[in-house]
Amino acid sequence: MRPFSTFADKRPLTAAIVGTLFLTVLFAWPLIVFGAVDVTGGTGEITYTPDLTTSLFQAISALIVVLVVALFGWTRAAGLIAAPDWAGVRLWLWIMIVPASLYVTLVAAVIVYPLPDQVGTTILAAILFALFIGLSEELMFRGLLMHGLRHRLSPGWALIVCSVLFGIYHGANALYGQDVIQTVLQIVFATAFGALLGAITLQAVNLWPAIILHALWNLNVFTAGMIDSDAIDGTAVAEAGETAAQNANAVLPLVAGVSVQFVVFSVLAWVIYRRWLRRMALDSAAQQA
Repeated sequence: MRPFSTFADKRPLTAAIVGTLFLTVLFAWPLIVFGAVDVTGGTGEITYTPDLTTSLFQAISALIVVLVVALFGWTRAAGLIAAPDWAGVRLWLWIMIVPASLYVTLVAAVIVYPLPDQVGTTILAAILFALFIGLSEELMFRGLLMHGLRHRLSPGWALIVCSVLFGIYHGANALYGQDVIQTVLQIVFATAFGALLGAITLQAVNLWPAIILHALWNLNVFTAGMIDSDAIDGTAVAEAGETAAQNANAVLPLVAGVSVQFVVFSVLAWVIYRRWLRRMALDSAAQQA
């Protein structure tokens, strides 16, 4: 049953905006009810320690996004169950080599250095948490929002607008106490990463390659956080109560790293998008011949 499918099909951009805003407000309810809360302990750096409880909460969030898209009748149009374009999927597989190799390296490091109790449960929770974040955010932005934008804008502009909004979406972490510099860097990174995910979605005609890449990237971040920095070099990145941005030894490499990632992801997104345009032009010419 798709009670909103008629509205969504007649006004896809309006439906996409309403659906995205509804989901954003729904997920931001702790901020709306309780106001801004510093969850960083004064460090200005949000650390994620997934457990089965947070994974369950994220699973419910992902289910809500799927439900909204299903009520619009967009599960296929948004790419959730669409048949993939295997030429685009093969390109995605080449890109996956880097984050997949990084994850193997991080897991090896996790085995060597001290871990939290119940290691297996922690790793499983991180995998589930990352997967459900990838599903919910990709379905919201590369599925719901980008699908609606493409009815009014060219694919290129839809990709850009969707990526910028995805970056701004991550600026909400500042309300949870994240340092301003780290928040700005996260917005910059998320914008470029979102462009890459959007270009991959255009190529693959299916959301799952972007969902898996998004999840794997987050999983690398979570897994890296499991490694005890004191066990590696005897020092912590920042003292308690000192923001990471105030620590010159921490912020300079962070800025450099995000800058490199921004350039790499932006260039990759541009190359993949241009390749998709060429493929579409060739397909169109072949159909007209």
